[in-house]
Amino acid sequence: MNKFFIKIIFLLLFVTSSILANGQSDSIFVTMDSTVALNAKNQAEKILHALADDDYESFFKFLNPETFVNEDRNKLLDDIKEAKPLLESLYGNIDSYTIGYPFSFVKSNNELQCVLEENVIYIKAAKKIQHNNLLIGISKDNGKTWFFMETQGMSLDILRQMDPTLSNNLKLPKVEVYQNLY
Repeated sequence: MNKFFIKIIFLLLFVTSSILANGQSDSIFVTMDSTVALNAKNQAEKILHALADDDYESFFKFLNPETFVNEDRNKLLDDIKEAKPLLESLYGNIDSYTIGYPFSFVKSNNELQCVLEENVIYIKAAKKIQHNNLLIGISKDNGKTWFFMETQGMSLDILRQMDPTLSNNLKLPKVEVYQNLY
């Protein structure tokens, strides 16, 4: 048997055993080209830019609609508008923000999913507070359009209760949510 066929058989056995071990037959890790990854990063930056500019309509467009199936859109917009002053009273105004390059790309349930690191610096009374978070990016059109879900330090099990389509294979590293920068 030539080496090519041995490699193919080994690869098929590895993929099959991985799928069976994870119990999710349609979830597979994928490598993304830089265009898809950059598109996810750019759209994640737009959601933060919209929030910083109080552009709630644009902010809302990037939220995963699956998460809010049974919610009234206008009530959600009102809740988002009400939450921002509360955040500002606690942490201050958004000074700057960065979105990391996406990682942990997974193809699951006809969706492309990834994880991005989000860092927002708030400034209040000459103090700076850094809020670190992870975003889960979800695309239903192979990476052209992305929706996002904040993790806020929650486990994947809890997040999957909110959106059962999330893959078990997403990797959510621990992040220190708040840091005082002074």
